[in-house]
Amino acid sequence: MRSIISKGTAYFLLFLFSCQPGALSPAEWDTYFALPENGYYQEQKMGDIKVAVAFRPSESLALQEMGGAIQKGSEWDSLLQKYSPYYYFVLHLSENDRELLYSPRNYPKYGELLQALSFRIHEFVKAKGSNGEEIPLVDYYFQPTYGMSSSNDILLVFEKQAARHSDDLTLILKDFGAGTGDHSFVFDVPHLENLPELSFTQ
Repeated sequence: MRSIISKGTAYFLLFLFSCQPGALSPAEWDTYFALPENGYYQEQKMGDIKVAVAFRPSESLALQEMGGAIQKGSEWDSLLQKYSPYYYFVLHLSENDRELLYSPRNYPKYGELLQALSFRIHEFVKAKGSNGEEIPLVDYYFQPTYGMSSSNDILLVFEKQAARHSDDLTLILKDFGAGTGDHSFVFDVPHLENLPELSFTQ
């Protein structure tokens, strides 16, 4: 599986966390996409386990590479061209507001679960369009945080072109052995394309 994103950019995105607003500053941008009412973040609970999915626009990756201060110009345009062919989602997995892998019941199989998230997530995560067509998962990135975070987070990268004729994108998570159960999250494709504007540094 080819690498679309750098480790630094992916690691940054894993920890970020209606009517369109006016132009947003870079500081306001990530907050806007983290609010469920704006339609880019969804979560589901099963007992103490929470599975959440957050859409991350390609602009977020470009912002990271530019250090959070953006100016119109060739560098910004080049970064958008690099990242815009893909949809990015962050999958958050937690139990009692702690990393799912560090749940006491998962201790005996921690190594197995770590391997699943690090190298085999493509076996458990799929996406499909409104007509049932598969939307390929082209890259993913998991950063172990060894119990120091409130969730285990995986950045997922899907091919945008495959969803061009779909009304929605359904992201499907199968239980990978950690007791999450199976989950489906439906995102409106036109809404994923109808993003607020970013304000630029003058």
